[in-house]
Amino acid sequence: MTMRLLLVVFAAIITRGASWNASTGRTPSTETLSYLTAFRGGATGGQTPSSPDPPNRKAKPIRVAFQGEAGAYSEKSLRELLGPNVIAVPRSNFEACYRAVASKECDYACIPIENSLGGSIHENYDLMLRYDLTIVAEHDFRVRHCLLTKPGLDVANIRFAISHPQALSQCDNYLRARGITPKPTYDTAGSAKMISKQIKGEPGRAPPEGCTPDNTAAIASNL
Repeated sequence: MTMRLLLVVFAAIITRGASWNASTGRTPSTETLSYLTAFRGGATGGQTPSSPDPPNRKAKPIRVAFQGEAGAYSEKSLRELLGPNVIAVPRSNFEACYRAVASKECDYACIPIENSLGGSIHENYDLMLRYDLTIVAEHDFRVRHCLLTKPGLDVANIRFAISHPQALSQCDNYLRARGITPKPTYDTAGSAKMISKQIKGEPGRAPPEGCTPDNTAAIASNL
């Protein structure tokens, strides 16, 4: 089930070195452009300027850090921008993404900067200054929240919805109209993972008290 919600997230690709500014047209280095286009067939699909030189298709796959579990919106955004052949590296929080780039563990990080409902994400602006990293590409990503449950569960039986607090807030009207109680967790994709592991009987992080696969849905992406 997909909830209709108009929400656009502005995501930034950050790295070490010279920045690119869309308003001034200042471009990153040829090396950066080669990285960003080599695995996308010459076009990133975002607002990264085109390289005058053909991309190096033998380049080492780039590693891009993102906040959250596999399947998080940030991962979906970076794959939409850079294509399927980059290596997406999940990190537990935003600062861990910045550290991964600053330490050269990852080449880039895909970080949300602002969204059309919640406004600017000030933490990431502050972290950019603290770690002296710069933006080399930008991407407007359309968020489509999905209500994920175990197969066959009727929406009328859903008592709880688990997800990141921001996602729950964005879906507040939808949940209220159906009498579904929001239960905040650490991550959107992580919430789906909790339900999946419970269904399979696998060990993992426990969902909030009272939440089971028979009465709970996760709000996350469809990745």
